[in-house]
Amino acid sequence: MYYNIVLLTLSLFISNSIYSQQNSNVDTASLDALKREINVVDNQIDTLISLKKELQSKVVILEGKKEDLNVEGVKAAVSYSDPYLREEPDYNSKKLYQLKFKDTVLVLSRYEDTNWVKVSHNGVVGFLLYGSLQENPEVLAVFDHTMARKLEILTKNYGRETAQRIIRKTYWIGMTDQMARESLGHPQSVNRSKGSWGIHEQWVYRERNKTLYLYFENGRLASYQKQK
Repeated sequence: MYYNIVLLTLSLFISNSIYSQQNSNVDTASLDALKREINVVDNQIDTLISLKKELQSKVVILEGKKEDLNVEGVKAAVSYSDPYLREEPDYNSKKLYQLKFKDTVLVLSRYEDTNWVKVSHNGVVGFLLYGSLQENPEVLAVFDHTMARKLEILTKNYGRETAQRIIRKTYWIGMTDQMARESLGHPQSVNRSKGSWGIHEQWVYRERNKTLYLYFENGRLASYQKQK
């Protein structure tokens, strides 16, 4: 009888030990699984925080670019094939758009004291090297403070469109003699005659093997002639 009781007690003890060990194993496995899930959630949170910061940065950039799109700029043509419009004024920054030869961009401003300019093309605002653009007095004005000041004065006196034509050193029927001086400079010679019809002037510009004649009637360009 005693032997049976001892055997029963020992059997119960062993059974309890095995049960406790199994429960311990289950609890440990569950705990490890929960910890792994927490790590996954933590990683997801970190990823979402990083994504939020990235999106906030893009919002700031896009808001700035939206303002840029409302700013008047200077038109310029691309001087060679396939330059990239970049996100930042850095040759290693992200490429936003691949331009083509003679594509027209809108030059908004110069970036600090560098050779980078901020431009807009098809609604995309980014940075481009100044050397990627064809020579243009209006673009040069973005770099040259003296030229910029001249453009500002001309715009105030004649309006933006006329000021840009003068900066490009062009001439056209109907321009005043003062506009012609601003655009082409003083002529080498002036032939003037006066009659009942008013004052007639012939301005002569000579450059190398070419001669340009401007004919003014009462202070406005009536016609012109080129000779080689």
